[in-house]
Amino acid sequence: MNSRRLDLARLQELCGSDLPQRGGGDHAVTVVHELGPLANVWLRPEVIDRARAWRDAVNEIPASENRWVAPSPERGQIGILLATHNPETLPLLRPAFVLPVEWRRGEKNSQRLPIGLADEARRVLEDLELVEPSLHLASWLEEMDADFSALEFTTDSAWAALAAGAIVTHEGGVTLPDVMVSAAWTRERQKGQGRIRSVQSIDHKLAAAAACGAKWIFVPQENRHEVEALAADHPGRELQIDYLPNLSTVPRAAIATVVSALQAKPTRDAGADFAQRSNYYVRMPRPKQDTYYRDELLAEVVAMLEPSVRDDQHLLDIDGIVIIVSESKSIVHLMVGLFDPARVLLLYDGKMAETISDLVDSLAGMPRADGQTRQVTHVQLPEDNALLEGLIQQVSLFSQNCRRVAVDLTSGYRHYMFSLVAALPGNGVPMYFDTKLDEVYRTVRPETTDLHVVQLPSPR
Repeated sequence: MNSRRLDLARLQELCGSDLPQRGGGDHAVTVVHELGPLANVWLRPEVIDRARAWRDAVNEIPASENRWVAPSPERGQIGILLATHNPETLPLLRPAFVLPVEWRRGEKNSQRLPIGLADEARRVLEDLELVEPSLHLASWLEEMDADFSALEFTTDSAWAALAAGAIVTHEGGVTLPDVMVSAAWTRERQKGQGRIRSVQSIDHKLAAAAACGAKWIFVPQENRHEVEALAADHPGRELQIDYLPNLSTVPRAAIATVVSALQAKPTRDAGADFAQRSNYYVRMPRPKQDTYYRDELLAEVVAMLEPSVRDDQHLLDIDGIVIIVSESKSIVHLMVGLFDPARVLLLYDGKMAETISDLVDSLAGMPRADGQTRQVTHVQLPEDNALLEGLIQQVSLFSQNCRRVAVDLTSGYRHYMFSLVAALPGNGVPMYFDTKLDEVYRTVRPETTDLHVVQLPSPR
């Protein structure tokens, strides 16, 4: 491109007709030379191959056996899947391609972005209520002095990729190059609300993503029938494909799974601070949250609560805990981490039967201060009128071998709470964790957890 902007008229002149079946190598070389860095991202692979073969033949160099490979986004960048404007009139261009871009803290949006992309980026920041970051071409494109500001694409399908990347960058995270998304956003009359909606050219976008090294891609649920209709040998079939539902919600919730997948997992070992890890945790799919909570957040949450434990005489000498297991296992891990009990009694209903053994292994594997093995017992609760009797029996037997027992009454277990209170042993301490939900993702925020001891009235 030689530091010049490529306008649509010149693009039509270069790419407005097919190459002949034989020959045409000289024109292919002209197109590749004039498009510069854009050629590798935008031209059909066979055009690049024809240009290379012609150049090698003219220079009496054997044609390379290596096929053209699309340049992939790098770590920290985002692959925007764009459809070519009027592809039927530009046969040398790919019907869709991946444009690598990156968000940066501060600065201003680049003036070299394609027409409409900077405007879409501004709308994304408005939807997310962010004042930064700013959008730029990938660094390697900037180093080549690329200027796409006179090129036009349909950019509304870039909304989800831009939004997810902006969230990750704003929170200090790093994006992964092999996760991509193509989804548009429809704003509703209610401020801050909207829906994910379908996009065009989904088959070509999947092919472009696969060519650029994507392994995981998110598309709208409304495009599912198109994806499932793809031929068995279509490149998109190689990708892990997840679907974004068309539900009325706030932008961050609509793309929570995308953000979690797009962001490189922040860890303590990698220097990620607690706030960054906590933000990552609340967006994770629930089945994956428990292990991350135990490994990356538990130690700090325990440290936050330890002073309240030391200052409350009721909580001294606890060596056993009783807890009813729910879908989220964070409170179970927190109780074990906080009190380091020798014995644990897990009570659960039929819905938790498939995951209880993994939880038992996880708790038993958490190291104890005295180096001894932790005994973890699990009992499935009856679902009929025998509930109270069963609870009383199980808690009574368990508490006989403990000095003091912590009994969890965390809200969310209301249908069992009164039965647990009735089953409370003489050495039992009822308590609950006051956990605040994230307003967007509706998941407990680890840093807002408080412990409260329940003071029950004495029987008359």
